[in-house]
Amino acid sequence: MGILRADILTHSQLESAGGSVDFDGSGDYLTIPNHTAFHFTGDYTIDFYIKFSTNSGTQRIFGQRNSNASDISVLGEFASNNFYYYYSTNGSSTENMIIGTYGTNIELNTWHHVAIVSDGGVHHAYLDGVQTAVNANNSPPLNDGDSTWSIGRQGAYTANEFSGSIYGFRITNKALYKTNFTLSKFKPKVLPETILLCCVSSTSVTEAEVSAAGDITSNGDPQVSTDTPLLKEDITDTGVVFDGFGNFATSTYMVPPKGKTTERNRGRGLIRGGMTPNSSALTKIIQYIEMSSGGNTIDFGDGSVASYGGAGLASATRGVYSVGATANSSPYSLVNTLEFITIANTANAIDFGDLYFAIQNQAPMSNQTRGIFAAGLSPAQRVRMDFITIATTGNAQDFGDVIGASYGLNQGGQAGSTTRGLIAGGSSASAPKEVEKIQFVTFASLGDAQDFGDLVDQNGYSNVGASSNTRALFAGGGNIGSPFVTVNTIQFVTIATTGNAIDFGDLTVSRYGGGGLSNSTRGCFTGGVTYPGATRQNVIDFVNIATTGNASDFGDVAVVNVNSVGTMSDSHGGLS
Repeated sequence: MGILRADILTHSQLESAGGSVDFDGSGDYLTIPNHTAFHFTGDYTIDFYIKFSTNSGTQRIFGQRNSNASDISVLGEFASNNFYYYYSTNGSSTENMIIGTYGTNIELNTWHHVAIVSDGGVHHAYLDGVQTAVNANNSPPLNDGDSTWSIGRQGAYTANEFSGSIYGFRITNKALYKTNFTLSKFKPKVLPETILLCCVSSTSVTEAEVSAAGDITSNGDPQVSTDTPLLKEDITDTGVVFDGFGNFATSTYMVPPKGKTTERNRGRGLIRGGMTPNSSALTKIIQYIEMSSGGNTIDFGDGSVASYGGAGLASATRGVYSVGATANSSPYSLVNTLEFITIANTANAIDFGDLYFAIQNQAPMSNQTRGIFAAGLSPAQRVRMDFITIATTGNAQDFGDVIGASYGLNQGGQAGSTTRGLIAGGSSASAPKEVEKIQFVTFASLGDAQDFGDLVDQNGYSNVGASSNTRALFAGGGNIGSPFVTVNTIQFVTIATTGNAIDFGDLTVSRYGGGGLSNSTRGCFTGGVTYPGATRQNVIDFVNIATTGNASDFGDVAVVNVNSVGTMSDSHGGLS
């Protein structure tokens, strides 16, 4: 019989918070492209954990600089037993603070937490939660040079590299600490203002929770280490829910389920609107499925108007969708309306706000807080991306642009992680119209989409997206040439690592314009239409995202549709 133990139910069963990165002091470093986010025009915080393996010589731990010291921005340096922070407003002359001193408050082979904070133009340094220096000189903006950022050395400067380990390197455009503080027991979080969080992976030195500047590159041979400050993943709960299982084989206590109470047994997926087989009439019906169990769709409520060709996204509790087009022939009667529903409660949709354009056939992306609607047809192909704060009704705002005007991307379902959103495929105005490009954005940082890689082929018009927090799937799609042909292929990418898509398996039937739903383990693909023949599909397929292979039957769509207004779920990859 299991024994309920309070200590087990709080923290001792939480996951380890990843791994650190070891640098050997001789050619090991990470590089990050220059980006405007690193120019520090206001408040900012640079914080991380560090462990020195030696106190000899000069060691440049992080910073931005070209090869000849004419373009300095910031620098963390250990020299003459002191740990300094340097910063510059003109690229050459610098101000500095002493963060700590070896033999006084810094020890070798010991984890120390470092925080550099600019608050209202005054710089503060903290070591292990205690303020050690203040400097009111040379407030931001700092030098906005064009040199590379590095961790393990200073930018492109090749001498005096760091020997030791770094964990949880984070840059945030906010003053996180304003007085002495108690160190957190948990892994550093991605905050809305975070522009970089890396050195937290147990598998890769280049993996980042957030990197506004794009991919991190490994140089030399830095290594992932299991040696960390012994932090835990923060899954702080408000109560105990017994939806787990009794594990008696390896312990004498009951293992609680993982995750917050409010997020357990998530997985309701929704499909709104679309064209029906009835002479291509439009519907406003919202349907849903429970992701954890197979079966047919169930009625949820209605949208405000019959429509097709919109896009849907979600937080853990709220789904938001663009309405799209309210007529299925030219002119399309496009609208810019956004609506929302509360996922746990069946009911009709409510007005949320407006997009910038009256538009259809966009690609959706979201994490827990921010949703993005990308590109689309209005009636010309657009490049703009709009974003919303999902919890707060209001009009959308400009996020940036996609690479090339297009529509009919993975409009049927969203793909991405908690930090990164992906869009793929689509159609452009010029031949060949089918687009094979995969692009990505970082949710926390406004800016243009960046190149991720390519789909396996150019049949990516109106494909369907789904994802866990690590892997994104793109299923089906069409080639809009003559004749119009649809495909049954499923492709996947690893979200944290740019590169081309890889074959995953096949759908049970070829289709485009369906819907994609996903939780942290399962992806479902609904509805759509098959060409040649224009056969409307009612079948729902599912796959286990972590395991390549062909899709299996899940159930049927009660109201058959194509180009449904988006599909939403309360536990897709961006929420895991």
